[in-house]
Amino acid sequence: MGSQNGEIEAVVNDFKDKPQNFMFFLGAGFSKKIGLPGGAELVEILEMEFKEKVEEDLEESKKMDLDNLIGLLLKKGVSRDEICEIIKKNLDMKVDASKIASERTFLGLFFRIINEGVLKKNQDSVKISIATTNWDETLSKLFGDRAASIYSGNEVNERLNIPSRGIVIYHLHGSIENYNSLILTREEKDKIKERLGYVEFI
Repeated sequence: MGSQNGEIEAVVNDFKDKPQNFMFFLGAGFSKKIGLPGGAELVEILEMEFKEKVEEDLEESKKMDLDNLIGLLLKKGVSRDEICEIIKKNLDMKVDASKIASERTFLGLFFRIINEGVLKKNQDSVKISIATTNWDETLSKLFGDRAASIYSGNEVNERLNIPSRGIVIYHLHGSIENYNSLILTREEKDKIKERLGYVEFI
C-alpha cells in the first residue's frame, strides 16, 4: 500500500510541476459521488416519465441501457428536446466550490490539486486540459470563469476564450447547455466513430 501511495504522490507532484503535460479524462463516476444521477438512474427517470410510450417494449425485453432507451423514445415520437429537458432538470445542480473542496471525494481531491497545487502557484501561466464524456457542466460551475467549456457547436467562439482561462474542458459527448451538441444514442456514437475514427470513451 505504501508503494502505491508513493506512486500516486509522484504523479501528483509531476502534475503540479508540469500540468501542461497532462490531460485528465473524467467520466460518470465523479459526478455520481456528488449526487448527480448516472446512466442507470437516468434510465429509471426516463422510463417513469414516458412509461406509457415504452411500457410494452420494456416488458418484452431486458432492461435497456441509456443509449438504447433514448433511441427507442425517439422512434416512439418523443422529441429530442423533451428528452433533453428531463435530463437537464436532473443534471442541473448548484455547485458550492468550498463544500466540494472540503469533501473526501475524488472530485474534492481533484479540485484541491488543481486549485491549490497548480492555479494558485502558476497564476495565469498554465493551461489544464480536461476531457469528459459527461453531459453536465459541474466542472465549469466548479471552476467558474477560470474554465472554458468546449463542445460541438460552441467550439469556434469559445476557443477565443482559451488564452484567458486556466482550464479547458472538452465535452466529448456534448453539453446539456446545448441539446444539439449531445450524443444521445448508440447510433450517433457509431456514426461519429466511423466518421472520425476516434476511440470512444464510455
